Amino acid sequence: MGCGYGKTATVKMLLAAGAKADFKDDRGKTALDIAREGNHLETVRLLENPGGG
Repeated sequence: MGCGYGKTATVKMLLAAGAKADFKDDRGKTALDIAREGNHLETVRLLENPGGG
């Protein structure tokens, strides 16, 4: 997923298409965890509030 690369537009598109922001990978990490590890602040903000409201 784009969260590990700071691809906020890609993450936004995936969320709009129904991707689950709280899905965990095989290491037990969510997209938010990965975005935080990469210090991708815009993506972190998006994932902290995926519904926008």
